[in-house]
Amino acid sequence: MEEFELLDPWSIEMLAPIVVAGEGPMACPGCEAVTGFSAGGRWGDVVRMRCRCGRDWLPFEDDPELSRELMKELIIAAQSEG
Repeated sequence: MEEFELLDPWSIEMLAPIVVAGEGPMACPGCEAVTGFSAGGRWGDVVRMRCRCGRDWLPFEDDPELSRELMKELIIAAQSEG
């Protein structure tokens, strides 16, 4: 198991908006909320998002490397908060 691997795929909850340079805050494609997401994935995975409205989606589907980098950043942030 890698050092930062998550056992619970929805264990990262984001209460603050995720702001992407040049694009503004990430928004749920279902309800357009910009907060209240959970992230799922493991180190090296593309990030999967889940909104409180129940919508699941893959942000940055057209840029998997950016999606993987976001997953890594979220895991590191969650580890430093825990």
